[in-house]
Amino acid sequence: MTVFEHLLTDLRYNKLLVEGMRNHSTIFMKKLAEIYRGFDNVKVLIDVVGGTGASIHTITSKHLHIKGINFDVPHVISNAPPYPGPKLRTPTPL
Repeated sequence: MTVFEHLLTDLRYNKLLVEGMRNHSTIFMKKLAEIYRGFDNVKVLIDVVGGTGASIHTITSKHLHIKGINFDVPHVISNAPPYPGPKLRTPTPL
């Protein structure tokens, strides 16, 4: 049995691993989002195997022009908290 197969059978271990990955990602990505200029021209960013969305949330919180998409397996995404985007103004007809 692989580690990933075990994650499906042991929810306690799964929760521990997911929480640890989220915490690690948050610490690293906060610094990266502050100093990395490569996000300046990005419009859409997809985080494949993005876990609970901590990385994509950190980036899109700092770079409000980016639409973030988090993609992972169903049992991980189902435990991800919602990260609502910024409020948009009502469009004004031209």
